[in-house]
Amino acid sequence: MSTRGPTAERPPLAVVTGASSGLGLHIARRLAELGWDLVLSARSTEALEALRSAVEVEFDVRAVVSVRDLSRDEGVRGLLADVEALGRPVEMLVANAGFGLYGPYLDTDPDDEAAMLRVNVAAPVALVRGVLPDMVARDRGRILIVGSVGAFVPGPYTATYYATRAFVVSYAEALAQELAGTGVTVTNLCPGPMPTGFQARAGVRAEAARFGALAPERVARLGVRGALSGRRRVVPGFLARTVPLLARLLPRTLLARIVGAAQSGRGAPN
Repeated sequence: MSTRGPTAERPPLAVVTGASSGLGLHIARRLAELGWDLVLSARSTEALEALRSAVEVEFDVRAVVSVRDLSRDEGVRGLLADVEALGRPVEMLVANAGFGLYGPYLDTDPDDEAAMLRVNVAAPVALVRGVLPDMVARDRGRILIVGSVGAFVPGPYTATYYATRAFVVSYAEALAQELAGTGVTVTNLCPGPMPTGFQARAGVRAEAARFGALAPERVARLGVRGALSGRRRVVPGFLARTVPLLARLLPRTLLARIVGAAQSGRGAPN
């Protein structure tokens, strides 16, 4: 762990989960570019240490690595303990860690499904509950929860994954309303496809992942900007923004048929 001597004004501290690659890595880099100190969490020690070294050299910030598996309760508790041990207030929580599963429902592994539910649903809730009381007590804080445009439609061949993202939308919107006027904001970032390792882990073919994709660097910038300005939802990209619109206009049975037809033939979007 790197340390910095006491200063009159310490940089704000952000906790970023899923920071070893993809969108989480770029969110962490964007916050470091803006002068934030970081707690970087994921399962890969090597990748996290490389990121820690890079942001400290490039942006003159301090970063702490917390190698944790958020599919396990002890991983979530360990991350919160690592943060508490720093003795610094968390100014922003970025709950980005998550993964998806693609394929006919009965062909997916139930253990993988259970792990996905813990990472995509249980872990963000536990992390928010861990940092929120102090944020409310200080009348200041930002929570950025990463989801997906898949939250707005039924997802045949990604049934449980899209459902986890629908939970995030409802949770973030409700929490944002409860916290209105407290100085703490909740932002739900709902990206569409991005060229990251997410699709490979979910079993999505490369050509499907490229359709309508935005660079994760751009999505990260838009997400961080939205969180810092207190926006409740950020849906980057024109194509992605059409999904919530269609969800309001079309019957869900029709949406399920459309999404199912699209995903059965070519793989699933983010």
